[in-house]
Amino acid sequence: MDVGLVSALIIAITAVIGLIITSVLNVLKRKDELNELENKRLFDVTQSISSDSEVSRSTALSYFPTFFNSKSLCQRANDILVHYLTSERNHSLQLACLDALLKAGKDNLRDTLTRLYDINKSTWFELSKTIRETGEVSGTTNDRVRPLNQILQITKEGISRILIQEQFAEVDLSEARLDGINLQGAYMERVNLSEATLSYANLKRTKLRGANLDFAILVGAYMEDTDLTDASLSRTAFCGARMRRIEIDDRDLQDAFWEGAFVHEGSILQEMLEKSNVDYTKALDRTEVWYERELDWRSIWKSIDSRSLQAYWQSDLGPSEVTAFLIKADQGFERTESSDHNDGVYRVEGEYLLDRIHRYAYVWGMRTLKSGIPSSWDAFHWLI
Repeated sequence: MDVGLVSALIIAITAVIGLIITSVLNVLKRKDELNELENKRLFDVTQSISSDSEVSRSTALSYFPTFFNSKSLCQRANDILVHYLTSERNHSLQLACLDALLKAGKDNLRDTLTRLYDINKSTWFELSKTIRETGEVSGTTNDRVRPLNQILQITKEGISRILIQEQFAEVDLSEARLDGINLQGAYMERVNLSEATLSYANLKRTKLRGANLDFAILVGAYMEDTDLTDASLSRTAFCGARMRRIEIDDRDLQDAFWEGAFVHEGSILQEMLEKSNVDYTKALDRTEVWYERELDWRSIWKSIDSRSLQAYWQSDLGPSEVTAFLIKADQGFERTESSDHNDGVYRVEGEYLLDRIHRYAYVWGMRTLKSGIPSSWDAFHWLI
């Protein structure tokens, strides 16, 4: 091959490579410039969220969903919104924040759901601690209690809207405080709701197939066309629940509590309850349900008559169950006939009214058993 031709070819190839490198560098530079511009926009919008002006905060929130289109900023934008959601005190702006969050993709919403659940649990822990410290009897006056109540409510609202909008299976919501939540039509197959409180929740058309509802509280819940097929119902409290056209598989239902439940006449659930010899129609004038925690034990207490309750304890460390009777005393309860022979006294030190309409309260105190030194206990108490 002619030497001149080879030289020309090398020069041409070198020029092309140079052009390619220049183009790539320009693209990277442009990308960096765009990223820098997007970061600045996110910073500016975030600053507006912190403005004293409600109009500025509302405008900034409406702009936030545009950042979900950026892979580099999506997670940061989501984090900022979740943080703002639980720190804003204006409820209409909290709802605007939720609207922005719900425009993220499904993967981001799953992450948001997990974070709201974590905040829900940690907020309740802080709220219960604050209630005990302040000796409050309701959440309407105390400046320390009120904002924590507000965070609890907005996390519940966020969880509700995410679960109604998207289909999520195998979500962990154990021990969540979701009383009064609207989950109408939500798809929640194999969700873990063990030890969660969902009293007076709207569970119409909710898909709870294969869900773990062990020790969950569904007192007064509205359940119509609700799917409970293959759900685990060990010590689940359905007392006072309104139940119509429930989908449930053929099984023994004696492990759950059904006192005072309104079961649709001629339904499959009614057939299963009668087959299990469960007298769900038996309701006292003042049916009580307690969900109680002490050390590594959890328990459900339910009324037998006006002065006594039957209690079922299970340890977090193992499957063994302890049963006993609790007799009302002047300052609490006397524990008798314990299956582990560990009788004692549960002294009530305080009560905080969570819901006046549904007569739902948080109660705490100290208990002393034959087995050892006193320890604290606390409980949720429903009067139906």
